[in-house]
Amino acid sequence: MIKKISPFLLLICAISAIAQTDSTLSFIAYWKKGDIKYFNISQNKSQHKNDSLQKNDYSSYTARVEVKDSTAEGYLFSWQVENSILDGLALSKSVEEIAKKYDTLSVLYRTNDAGAFQEIVNWKELRNSLLEMFDALIQEDSAKTPKLKEIMEPVKVMFSTQENITNLVFKEIQLIHYPMGLMFQVKDTIFYKEELSNPLGGDPIQADAKFYFNVIDRKKHLCQFENTLKMDTLDFKRMTVDLFQKMLSNNIFESVTKRDSALNSIKNEMAKLKVDIRDSNVYIYEYNPGWPIKISTQRKSIVYSGDLTLKKVDQLLIEQISQPTPKKEQGLFLGGKKATNQKTKAKKNKK
Repeated sequence: MIKKISPFLLLICAISAIAQTDSTLSFIAYWKKGDIKYFNISQNKSQHKNDSLQKNDYSSYTARVEVKDSTAEGYLFSWQVENSILDGLALSKSVEEIAKKYDTLSVLYRTNDAGAFQEIVNWKELRNSLLEMFDALIQEDSAKTPKLKEIMEPVKVMFSTQENITNLVFKEIQLIHYPMGLMFQVKDTIFYKEELSNPLGGDPIQADAKFYFNVIDRKKHLCQFENTLKMDTLDFKRMTVDLFQKMLSNNIFESVTKRDSALNSIKNEMAKLKVDIRDSNVYIYEYNPGWPIKISTQRKSIVYSGDLTLKKVDQLLIEQISQPTPKKEQGLFLGGKKATNQKTKAKKNKK
């Protein structure tokens, strides 16, 4: 889930825009057609059960970002990467053939004249390719899991909307444009209510957030700022129950009574859980002409249930790099993807 700029934060920025002084900082795009930047994007996802590491996945790839057009209304961008969605999965030949059709993902998106993200232009094309890969994976495992297609249908629907294609699949694009078009007060920490988009639709998820600068170099036009938040656990539980409710549809159970019983059991278990979800994001930005140098995000999710503690940590690192070395075997763009996927399972502690 990607963060939306809250109305409160926008109001502060609008008020401060009346006059810029040493106590404010503006992020306004000074790009031109043909500008190209490369970013190395790495992700690490780990899971712990109590103190035991259960899973650790790592992947890394390169994105090529180009300003395709510049007008008075805004900018048109191309975001090009090699597809890493199916990395690390053991695929059959039939699924591999489908995946090869989408080795390269090319995203066209627009910003306004200040550089703030607006929309993905070719989201329908991207949705269709993702859904075809999704259907192939479901077909692959349907023999092992009865009614898997029905169970996964709500998840498939999640990846069918423009908002979720943007927020869940290509969230890195919004991250690199996060501060663009805004003016911030730099001397004070801003405390505010943040809204996180709900992938199931409906009301957004609330969070307590703060935003502050810790480094500003006006001579080099560089700055570092941080954004942290703590998610509202009741909203998170509500969204989780809604997802289960959509997955446990009538046609999975023999009767409505059994379905309702399963839902009530899930609701009761969710009510007992203690959940703590926090984000910590650090941005190093060249605010003129308006490109990120480094973005580091982390979401730490901890669930407490009796004597059991489950912890999940998702880390994302976006770093601007020089042009990658050309590789003839890669047809994407002078470099391509460097991706690995590792899974480790810690051994049980000997008693």
